[in-house]
Amino acid sequence: MCFKRLLIGIVCAILSLGMVACNRENKEEEPVDNETLYSNKVESLVNLGLITGDDSPNKTGQNWDVGGTDLGIPIYDEANKKMYFAFGDTYSGADQHGNWRSNIMAVTTDLDASDGITIDYFLNNNRPIAKEFIPSRKVDNLEITTIPTGGIVIGDSIYVHYMSVRVWGTPGEWDINYNGVVKSVDGGETWTRVNNLTWAESNKEYVETVTGMDVIELNKRIAPNFLQVFPIKAADGYIYIYGIPGGRSGGAKLGRVLVEKYEDFFEYEYFNGYDENDNPIFIKGTAGLEAILENDKAYVISPKVAEISVMYNKYLEKWITIYKFNNSGRLVFRTSDNPWGVWSDEELITTADDLPGGFYGEFMHEIYSEKDGKVIYFIISQWKPIYNSRLMRLEFK
Repeated sequence: MCFKRLLIGIVCAILSLGMVACNRENKEEEPVDNETLYSNKVESLVNLGLITGDDSPNKTGQNWDVGGTDLGIPIYDEANKKMYFAFGDTYSGADQHGNWRSNIMAVTTDLDASDGITIDYFLNNNRPIAKEFIPSRKVDNLEITTIPTGGIVIGDSIYVHYMSVRVWGTPGEWDINYNGVVKSVDGGETWTRVNNLTWAESNKEYVETVTGMDVIELNKRIAPNFLQVFPIKAADGYIYIYGIPGGRSGGAKLGRVLVEKYEDFFEYEYFNGYDENDNPIFIKGTAGLEAILENDKAYVISPKVAEISVMYNKYLEKWITIYKFNNSGRLVFRTSDNPWGVWSDEELITTADDLPGGFYGEFMHEIYSEKDGKVIYFIISQWKPIYNSRLMRLEFK
């Protein structure tokens, strides 16, 4: 036994640069330094490591042909105590080559993120390859890909919002045809599109082609600020949807709908600023979308907002959002008493100097929190040198 401990100690010393197996053998946690912090409201930010790719404990390349992917949007099924993770463009290799799928979905029953997140399986059609669950045409300047932007579970139905990307532009910019929704009632095995839930960029011919809607229908759904949609259920009986345009340069606008009316597009109403008593103004349907088109007062968060994630935090007794400010490399959070605001000024958490290369797409869920939200975990995407998603731990003071 003493010899074994000595041998383990020698091996650990040799492999100390990046290897974690030794620490686990000695029943010690992997040491991870806090990232540089700026907000005085934050106690610590810790990088807990990759959750996808073969450099992660999940070995997703070997097990499901997921060598490189991004996002990892958590969608919680409370009835079955399962978390679904919607990922974006996925490849066999971490260098973004091989077996391209526009999106994939993982499933886990691991609801404790303190020691990482163990993936149980990916949706895979009984094959050792994670499957694409939202189809895409993969034609540049028409529909190059379909990327999840948020999701929600209502009863036995899983809903995933996605953006139909027409073309990728310069870094941080891309053009979107529409935001749509797919639905599964069998735990993710099969998916159908909820055609009624379509927020269109325009009524142009390419949008008509990919949505399958005629110009008359598209004209009722012109919503260039709801092309990347993140939904969340609130205790007041509404589902709120936060929308941003394509890319990372727009601001966030807000819609809401009663939970039981979620699939009825024309029951949605949209935040249009405040009345003279500082009460929020919501306008329903197409009239609401038209009212907010050129209305800067309709922003709940002014530009420039990247991929957005929102949840209620019991510890802070506030709604909280985390996002990357434009393409600047600044990770920020804001808080509010209500889903519509007024949102606080940005609090800088940290910068790209202390985060994985080319980070973006920060997504959180209240299930992955501790001490009522004093500690929250979120998934962040890394562009280079390894294209994959990793887990972060954020603690407030």
